[in-house]
Amino acid sequence: MALRASAKAQPAEEETRGRGRPSKDIVWEAAERYLTLGATDEEVAAGIGVGIATLRRPPHAQIFDELKGRCAGAYKLSVRQSMLSMIRGHKAPLYDDKGHVVKDGKGNVVFHTVMPPWPTRLAASIFLAKNALGMTDKTDVTTKGDKLQPGTAPGVLTIVVDDDAAESGNGD
Repeated sequence: MALRASAKAQPAEEETRGRGRPSKDIVWEAAERYLTLGATDEEVAAGIGVGIATLRRPPHAQIFDELKGRCAGAYKLSVRQSMLSMIRGHKAPLYDDKGHVVKDGKGNVVFHTVMPPWPTRLAASIFLAKNALGMTDKTDVTTKGDKLQPGTAPGVLTIVVDDDAAESGNGD
């Protein structure tokens, strides 16, 4: 696939151009960079200097769709890697009080784990659990008369409230 294509077919040298907008080259490498960062179609079009309609019309629509398909996987993978890094922390060189890199007895750089604040790690963990593992926080509460009854869906959190215990202050 050629990564550089004209937005409009180029006329032969001896032909004169008719009316219309002059052609503009599409730099597909730039579009690929935007898509790998998770940019929307509109953001890609603006970034490479063409209208969104140009990207959605043949012959560019097919090239753009193929490029989006390839880049979507790379984008998702980079997001997962970033989020896992937030959860696990990342390795960074250890520095002494004077700002020098600490080395062990063999001359190797000593690394330590840098952990983001726990709310960031918690949010990243929840996001990955929901999106990568398909977990949900959906609750299933049904009522039968005045009493709450457990739902029947397996694997779904069920909340049952005992009104008598709640009123007496005894939650057991």
